[in-house]
Amino acid sequence: MQETITRNLKERYTVALRDYLAGGGEAALQEAYELGRRAIQDEVGVLDLVVLHQEAVETILRERRLPETCLVEITASER
Repeated sequence: MQETITRNLKERYTVALRDYLAGGGEAALQEAYELGRRAIQDEVGVLDLVVLHQEAVETILRERRLPETCLVEITASER
């Protein structure tokens, strides 16, 4: 069950991060807040969230071709 929750959360988080990096602004941040509340409710640990974020960043960076774009994405994802 936890694996299913984490997989769903990872997919939603990756989409939300991608939307934010594409200029999603406040709407993307609201989605991120909702995902955070869901993770707390589902008792997802802090280390699991760090791994989830790292995997989402890696997924998005693999989609990019230019090193300059990767640097911008990494910097923005830290926010």
